[in-house]
Amino acid sequence: MSRIYGVDVSKFQNTTAPAGVSWATIAQASKFAIVRATYGTSKDASAPAHIKNARSARLQVGLYHFFRSTQPVGEQLDAFCAQAITCGVGMGDIAPAIDVEDDLTAKLDPSWEPSISAFVDGLLTEFGEAMVYITQRDFGRLGKPAWILDRPLWVAHYVNAEKPATPGNKPYAIWQRTVGPYNPGGPGGAIKPMLLDQNVADGPLPLAKTNPTDTIAPIAPEAPATQPALVVMRLEEQARNDARWDDLTANLYAGLDLTHRDDDEPTEPNT
Repeated sequence: MSRIYGVDVSKFQNTTAPAGVSWATIAQASKFAIVRATYGTSKDASAPAHIKNARSARLQVGLYHFFRSTQPVGEQLDAFCAQAITCGVGMGDIAPAIDVEDDLTAKLDPSWEPSISAFVDGLLTEFGEAMVYITQRDFGRLGKPAWILDRPLWVAHYVNAEKPATPGNKPYAIWQRTVGPYNPGGPGGAIKPMLLDQNVADGPLPLAKTNPTDTIAPIAPEAPATQPALVVMRLEEQARNDARWDDLTANLYAGLDLTHRDDDEPTEPNT
């Protein structure tokens, strides 16, 4: 397969003309688009429109999740799967990706690894495949977990070179190599003002093999040893939900005002 180019976008790019470039123009040289679906438990409001417009331009599409170590894994996974259903992304689309990097004041370290592993296990359960977006440096900061090398890699390395530095020197599935003015096929290099990321693939893109469900399937007791953290989190989450239901019932009978208001989305990195 010959080299193909793509872009990745989020709410920081206009949905009809990312970086002032129409999707039709992007599609003249690019073949795929990866859209941010969620930032922790918060949904990226631009994702459905980005996916719709990229599909209309006949681009292959996929979704990614910005992982937040400070939020429950189960809630992040639920938010991502719900967003995938809203966007109509699943089997046959680009495999979902988890973005692993520093988040605000939370700095990546080996303590994140069990939660990241649990999130990826959830993606594998729901979609049949999952990518990990990470740099060689961050792979080291995470403790070089071997399981990451079992997954397709979306590697960020902004360099003008024939190939990027990758975790474990494993070949990349996608290489994100420049940030700046839209220039498909141009050389990699220094980071420029945030406009559009350039992504490169030298082979078939990894694809989702199944569709997400409306609710996350429970993990069986005989699940592999890498999944207990997610099992415990789901049990704790169910307990919290049961407690909320008990409180709701009591308040209803008490005739209290039950108006619900979501907190505003926190300030986040421009990613």
